[in-house]
Amino acid sequence: HPLLVIYGTGSASTERISALRAAAHQIAGCGGPHYAELRHRFPVVADRSLTTEQAKSCNLILIGRPDENSVTARLFRRLPIAIYNDRLHAGDRKPLPINNRILSLLHPNPEYPQRLIYIVAPFTDAEGTVRFQREAQKYLIGSDGFDRGSQGDLVVQDLNQRIARQMQFNKRWKWS
Repeated sequence: HPLLVIYGTGSASTERISALRAAAHQIAGCGGPHYAELRHRFPVVADRSLTTEQAKSCNLILIGRPDENSVTARLFRRLPIAIYNDRLHAGDRKPLPINNRILSLLHPNPEYPQRLIYIVAPFTDAEGTVRFQREAQKYLIGSDGFDRGSQGDLVVQDLNQRIARQMQFNKRWKWS
């Protein structure tokens, strides 16, 4: 299925928007946590430019937090996670502080369940965002490494890739 990378434009900081756009292009060119360039890049669009036809026909990689990516914000309300008071709430697990961490989530698109979304959201300060943007592909989960079959559907990691939370859905997209 076609894949589309969408970066957020809702930040008040033009530097943050530029970093998210650069991260989207980095991910679109690498296609995974490796550093080799793909022969053909995946297309990249701004959140405000996503068309209904693109959303219906593509799996989406969403770059940016819900407060800066309007597509992420729209879908986030219908996902089995929430963020309150700078803490991630997922399943019956203890809330996890999200500051200075990067959230990754794979889930069916709530609007078009035959398609998938993959959110990559840096909850970082300006310095952390620059680090994220330089090597955004290394924060993707599940496409490289040992034990690929049991990679987490939800992963929260710091900028040094230390995992703070990893969760997996069951076959019915419920937390196992």
